[in-house]
Amino acid sequence: MDDWLKLPCHNDAAPDAKVLIDLESYEAGRAYFDGRSAPWGIAVDGDVDLSRLTHLVSRVSLISVNFPKFTDGRGYSVGRLLRQRYGYQGELRAVGDITRDQLAYLERCGFNAFELKAGKCLDEALGGFDELATLYQPAADLVEPIWRRRLSG
Repeated sequence: MDDWLKLPCHNDAAPDAKVLIDLESYEAGRAYFDGRSAPWGIAVDGDVDLSRLTHLVSRVSLISVNFPKFTDGRGYSVGRLLRQRYGYQGELRAVGDITRDQLAYLERCGFNAFELKAGKCLDEALGGFDELATLYQPAADLVEPIWRRRLSG
């Protein structure tokens, strides 16, 4: 269950609630969120300029990345860069048009939460995490790739 309130404007933020707001609204009401003690998060699209987020990675509890279409893979890069280059440690959520086939790859890029579109079967989607038994390259999930395991074994 998602206990985050998705708000259209910083003026609607309840003082003690966990709130998620889009980047533009944050920038319009920056002073309010910079002084906030309750958890808050930022919602961005896959084409976000990451330089707009660098000062937030240590302050937000959630970064939500929207995948507007199944074929739009820019969010994968956002996730991996947030984890590996910028050191983001909080919840990284993939939302939008994501499918079972993408879940394991999203996890490899650093996503640790997923919001499926209405009507998608959760139990069926969870099976997507078991489909990659052998991994050939390193990624943000830090799972050791098969070639490195063979060299050390």
